[in-house]
Amino acid sequence: MSKEITTSKWVEVFRPGSFKSMNGSEAVFSSEDVTAIAEGYDAGGAPAPVVVGHPKHDDPAFGWVKGFSVS
Repeated sequence: MSKEITTSKWVEVFRPGSFKSMNGSEAVFSSEDVTAIAEGYDAGGAPAPVVVGHPKHDDPAFGWVKGFSVS
């Protein structure tokens, strides 16, 4: 039996900089890129799961991201 718990908390998940993907390719994200990603997030159309155990991604989802902000 599972019980749904509804809570909200802001957590840092990403910042500008250079990153290497799981397949080894590198990407650089500027502050403007991060802002555009946050503003373009569509929780209704493509919700992001909250997971533990990166790089295992999407399983299990402990929650769903409601939105992103940049500060």
